[in-house]
Amino acid sequence: MKEKSFKQWCTEHKELIILVTTFISLIAMYLFCKKYNIFDKQLIEKDIFIPDPLDTDINYALETEVDNYDKTESKISHVSSYIRKTPKGKHPSTKKKEQAAALGISLGENETLVNEHERTYHTHL
Repeated sequence: MKEKSFKQWCTEHKELIILVTTFISLIAMYLFCKKYNIFDKQLIEKDIFIPDPLDTDINYALETEVDNYDKTESKISHVSSYIRKTPKGKHPSTKKKEQAAALGISLGENETLVNEHERTYHTHL
């Protein structure tokens, strides 16, 4: 009698392998659920937080949180003109070259002049 390789045996018995693997997986899931009492647990109010609409403390806390969420503080900062590198293949416009020359600045091949501007920063309180 010729011995079969493991690969040949698996090929010939793949239905059996699938059946045994499925059975073992189901047993493992059952034991896991039993260990953590998943079968005994039900979705009841103690598992889910459902605020009582008549509870004024909860309503006050929620209203305060919502009110504070929309409050922001804005800070305006002045940004002076500066030179920045342009993306590959892009070059400064003629207008920017003229602006830079008027300021006594020489722009490189991949540089452009950014105008002075204001930047606004928002922070939540």
